[in-house]
Amino acid sequence: MLKRINWAAAVVDETDGDENQDRPVNNCVLVWQGIVAKPSFNKFLVHQCRTEAAARKVFSDAGVAHYWDLAVNFTDDQI
Repeated sequence: MLKRINWAAAVVDETDGDENQDRPVNNCVLVWQGIVAKPSFNKFLVHQCRTEAAARKVFSDAGVAHYWDLAVNFTDDQI
């Protein structure tokens, strides 16, 4: 995900599709790396969550709400 996707190019203004406007910063940062005892997600799915609470619920339902908390509380100075 860090090398294969151009995150800056992935941002498109949904209102009018104009790609020449100033785009918000869009990037991907490795927040955690390690080994887990068993996988929490059996297959890769894209979830479109409209709120942070809905996104956290996706992780909570999989038993890994701490992944969401880790990502939300991450700051660039931790790199």
